[in-house]
Amino acid sequence: MKQLIKLPAVAALAALLAACDGDDGDNGINGTSGSAGVDGLNSLVATRQLQLGDAVCPGGGIALDSGLDTNRDGTLDAGEVTSTEYIDCERAPQLRAVHASPDAPAVNV
Repeated sequence: MKQLIKLPAVAALAALLAACDGDDGDNGINGTSGSAGVDGLNSLVATRQLQLGDAVCPGGGIALDSGLDTNRDGTLDAGEVTSTEYIDCERAPQLRAVHASPDAPAVNV
């Protein structure tokens, strides 16, 4: 019984494979071009100098803001910032001590 089921399946497979032979037909004509799409938004990056006492970098540093120019004015506005990276971020202010003595010679610092 299994032999009888396999024979038609093999015959159908052979017929399908034989039908795959032959020359390709001629290419059709190209269709019309689609309409122009909407221009995308520009990505912008802006840097800010962080002052001493900043909430993220108390010792100062540089903030790198990035985002899409959604109003297309060429400037990264505060509402357009989607990401901020901090570089040269000082987590604590740097303390610098200068030792002065009344006997020391005058030095310009």
